[in-house]
Amino acid sequence: MPTRIVWAHRVADQTIRRTIDREMQSRRGFSGGAIDILSLFINAAYPDGSRMDNAAVRDEVMTLMSTGYETIGDALGWTWYLLAKHPEVEARMLHEIKGVLQGRLPSVDDVNKLRYTAMVLDESMRLYPPTWIVVRMAVNRDTLPSGTTIPAGAKIYVCQYVTHRHPSYYPNPERFDPERFSETAVGQRPRFAYFPFGGGPRTCIGEPFARLEGVMVLASLAPRFQFELLSGADVTPVPGITLRPKTGIHVRIKPR
Repeated sequence: MPTRIVWAHRVADQTIRRTIDREMQSRRGFSGGAIDILSLFINAAYPDGSRMDNAAVRDEVMTLMSTGYETIGDALGWTWYLLAKHPEVEARMLHEIKGVLQGRLPSVDDVNKLRYTAMVLDESMRLYPPTWIVVRMAVNRDTLPSGTTIPAGAKIYVCQYVTHRHPSYYPNPERFDPERFSETAVGQRPRFAYFPFGGGPRTCIGEPFARLEGVMVLASLAPRFQFELLSGADVTPVPGITLRPKTGIHVRIKPR
């Protein structure tokens, strides 16, 4: 890596750390209850009553800052793209949002009431999972139901993009249909037919927060704006670190 880039990364890292330290200091002197995520980290207690020190809190915040925005941003981008292509789904989602919120902005308490909105997000992540592949290592030798032998220590690549489009689990898999995530439909599928956040003990620790973010952003923006796809836009998914559109998604944003 060129020296200039290394230096820039070091300066950025130091700036972020100083900013977090300053914000931690201001919150540790605040006598009220938790008012944001940083305060929640500071006030969180282990079973023995002890709390995280500054270094641990800083690490948690930096993890959230570095990994908690790109994937949900990709997921929301794909969701708006799909909604723009399926106005009937958008209309149903908007009807639910307006019925629940009655013209106000959403709060955390509203999220569980926005069931169809959450189904829209789930179906979007089925078709375009931001994390499109995960790798695991076999601890022990095993044999799959197909008869394939997995030696101990082998790397196993599991692709959400492929599994989420398997017709055995999702008939007409290319179709955008949030009803696939009704309670009844979910109960009829194997547990790991859908795993946008991974699964098992290594599942993404940020899954609840990402789902909360996604539903609240959809509920905040949908009543206020319509995202209209520009004609001729070629939207091609590219599997990099995350699944992103090759040349972006070009839209016209119209106030409602």
